[in-house]
Amino acid sequence: MVIVPGPASKSLALKVAEILGDDVLHLNLRDFSDGEWVVQFDVENFERKGAGEEFIIVQTTYPYQDRNLLQLLVMIDTLCDLFGVSPTVVVPYLAFSRQDKRFLPGESITAKTILNLIYDRGAKRLITVDVHNEDIFSYVAIDCVNVTAMKEIGKYLLKIGLKNPIVISPDEGAITHAKAVAEILGCEHDFFKKKRSRVTGEINVEKGDIQVKGRDVVVVDDIISTGGTVVEAVKIVKSLGALKVYAACTHGLLVKDAFERIINAGAEKIFGTDTVQSEISVISVAPVIAETLKK
Repeated sequence: MVIVPGPASKSLALKVAEILGDDVLHLNLRDFSDGEWVVQFDVENFERKGAGEEFIIVQTTYPYQDRNLLQLLVMIDTLCDLFGVSPTVVVPYLAFSRQDKRFLPGESITAKTILNLIYDRGAKRLITVDVHNEDIFSYVAIDCVNVTAMKEIGKYLLKIGLKNPIVISPDEGAITHAKAVAEILGCEHDFFKKKRSRVTGEINVEKGDIQVKGRDVVVVDDIISTGGTVVEAVKIVKSLGALKVYAACTHGLLVKDAFERIINAGAEKIFGTDTVQSEISVISVAPVIAETLKK
């Protein structure tokens, strides 16, 4: 295999290549003064092993989503032109994946559009990490694989010495994430009930009957964007007598002042992975991506 690091995922892609012991095809991204840019693959210094080489593009699509998505599409198209192959595309964070249906009349199903653009440019396989809803894969006619970072998150949490921990997801939809982390920690898991207004975006979290008094709590989710859900969850478990509270996620977007709000709500630390590069990206998904590519 040949790993192709996209501009938004250079570090992650190189970690994957190192684990697998594979070649790397580097590229240059040149920006122009008018805001346009061009991708140039380093083909002169790349020695291809032979026909049938498998190319793996690694390019996440966190903000700025439009730029990173367009770069991904250009990379797919250019590889097809240069080598006559259909690459496998690893998109650790798939932008617009939460727009998986029409929540309000007349809305776009943007996840469908994005997936079909990836397919139309020539990708033969798509690998994502903790995509918000796997049902979106039904929109596209290529092989799609979704892997989870939750075991890696659990392994990291094992190292910090949690006291009688419990793992909580901020809503029922993320209960599988809490369960996966809890299995690594060997502890209980539970979830809050959450309601979100589709018009205003306002979030209401109900505490239910979760027992956290005198325990360390990990609030885990796939994405932390504005942080509203996690803030409410942290406040609730602190009010119920939790000792230390940690927030963990796969995709730490941390829009605006989300980091400060979560810490001010009572969280000790926030942990995220390198699907999105930020100040909380302390856990790598390279091992799970490499293992998937081996298969």
